[in-house]
Amino acid sequence: MVAEVFCRGKRSKILTIKKEFSFFKAHYTIAAAGIEVKGNWWDMDFHVLQHGEVIGKVSKEWFTWGDSYKVEVLKDDMESIIIALVEAIDCVKADEAALHQCKKMRSRCS
Repeated sequence: MVAEVFCRGKRSKILTIKKEFSFFKAHYTIAAAGIEVKGNWWDMDFHVLQHGEVIGKVSKEWFTWGDSYKVEVLKDDMESIIIALVEAIDCVKADEAALHQCKKMRSRCS
């Protein structure tokens, strides 16, 4: 199954998270305005880079109600892309968790 999450800006698509087909572990690619993500984005602990320069930092806040993240934007004109990236990753994680739960429920009913 290949799935894709994308966010649109005022004029065009600004970021895409795409799930690639895999037999074993899910593999995702992130494409967004020439940026790359370094670190563990699945656990929300990563840096956002553009042309090798760190432009943002994201980490999960612990001991809070629900999911809370600390987002540090180091390049003001990339703020909307970094926030959209965090929201898109959180959406992908929620979809994966729901899919996993659904599979678990099906196996119990079989």
